[in-house]
Amino acid sequence: MRIVVDSGELEDKLVMASKAVAKKSVKPVLAGFLFDVKDGEFNLHATDMETGVRAKVNTNELEGEGKFVVDAKTILELVKSLPSDVVEMTLEGDNLIITCGSSKFHLPTMDPSEFPEVTPAESEAILEIDTSILDEMV
Repeated sequence: MRIVVDSGELEDKLVMASKAVAKKSVKPVLAGFLFDVKDGEFNLHATDMETGVRAKVNTNELEGEGKFVVDAKTILELVKSLPSDVVEMTLEGDNLIITCGSSKFHLPTMDPSEFPEVTPAESEAILEIDTSILDEMV
């Protein structure tokens, strides 16, 4: 699987989704982001089991499909340190390889089957809002 995205777009979505990442948890997977590439879309998920966030990330290129979980703090700090450029993420086995310019990073991934499914609350009201607007509000 290969994902190509602008660093600013990725950072914006990671920052927004980080609000729902569990600060302290017995399950390490809750301290991570679930990356889900399916049907030509790249979605980012985070949850602390009370609040859940799903953000669609606009990409330049997508190849393949799959899911993986990466430690939220690690990838957020890494992406924030990258220059404004195109980021290429490639999943090789249990490692996520992130390339930006001449920099290359290897991050371990976690089993996506351990990430809890976040389902919408059983309510009649559903709110859809652009992530940039939500980020400004927070």
